[in-house]
Amino acid sequence: MTHLQRKINIKNFTIFFISFLFIILICSFFFTRIAYSLVELFIENRKTLVLKDEFIFVVLLVILNIILVMEKKKPFQLQKKLIFYSLVGVCCIFFFIGPYIFKFIPLYNMDTIINVLLLLQIILMVLAIKKLPISKPSETSSFIGLLVIAIVEFFITITIVICRKEIFYITQYLKNKTFHFIQPVLVIGAVSFILLLISIKLFGKLNIRRLELFHALSLINGIAIFFFIWILVQLTQFVVVYFLANKVVWVFSYDHIMPAEWLGNYFAYIFGVGLPEEFFMRGFMFIQLYSLFLSKFSLNKEWSIFISLMISQAYFSMSHLPKLLELGMAWDYLIQTFVLGIFFVLAYLRTSNLYVSIFIHGLIDYNDPLFYPKEIIPYTEDISYLVQFYALIALIFWPWITKNDSQNNKEL
Repeated sequence: MTHLQRKINIKNFTIFFISFLFIILICSFFFTRIAYSLVELFIENRKTLVLKDEFIFVVLLVILNIILVMEKKKPFQLQKKLIFYSLVGVCCIFFFIGPYIFKFIPLYNMDTIINVLLLLQIILMVLAIKKLPISKPSETSSFIGLLVIAIVEFFITITIVICRKEIFYITQYLKNKTFHFIQPVLVIGAVSFILLLISIKLFGKLNIRRLELFHALSLINGIAIFFFIWILVQLTQFVVVYFLANKVVWVFSYDHIMPAEWLGNYFAYIFGVGLPEEFFMRGFMFIQLYSLFLSKFSLNKEWSIFISLMISQAYFSMSHLPKLLELGMAWDYLIQTFVLGIFFVLAYLRTSNLYVSIFIHGLIDYNDPLFYPKEIIPYTEDISYLVQFYALIALIFWPWITKNDSQNNKEL
């Protein structure tokens, strides 16, 4: 699929990054005083925190939809101040107003409100996706080909779950020889990725080199967004823990993890989980379904996007069913993966960069922070939520922190 390539604008990206470092320091300082005043509330009902998180995510999605509408009417440069002050306002809501609002909501109404906010998120993400440009892939498979490839992918997942112990023993040798850097997840993901490439080549009849994984610029942009999110998450964790506990310990102070293993886990979940899942579910399945519905059924763009989005992300959710059954997780885990799948599509289409969604996916799956409190504290932010929070902010700012890559676009 041909996209208009963009590259990181170093000047704007640096201003953007430093601005949010400053915002985090200021907001976290005042936020801890609110946390102290609401200790009993946090201990009694953790759903208050979930409600706060879901609410602020809805606010950010509303801002993104407004920005997407405005981008079609005016040049983006005229909107920088509006976007910046909007985000500052959201941060203020997130750190100051949210806990005070939600502490007055009766406990028995929280589940209903959380479900409504979750539904709003889905609606807002779908609306945002419909506003984003999306091109037909240069090559299109068939419904039969997609079905066969989906069966192969599901068979791979089932095999991994059934043979997990055997795979663990096989990969344990590599893990020990590399000081725990090479994790079983990375090996399993690499094998799954290769099998998916082969099945797409055989049954999908597609040219692998056109599936958007071989653009150096896309990889560089993905790495830049990864470090933006990762550094802000670590800083948030450090500041909140420091102000609440006054004693912060380094993650490697504990005996249960070594630096090589900690770093290896990031590589494992980015390239062993994020890469195969994003490549298949977003870069291949969603795009191919969109192209097929657009051409074979003569549906318009909006309906083609909606139907392909629902089918592909429902399949993404159901592909986690073996994991749910194996680990005995609650059934709402499937709903969470469905919503996350739509969010990954949004990240992919907003940036026209599959690596951005790959790195975000990896960060959500593995987010062990660098800093911990030395003693138990009443409240810290949910790390996976912080990843989504900062990722969404980066998506809102994307046209400002990047610029057109005229050289590559001429080649395209």
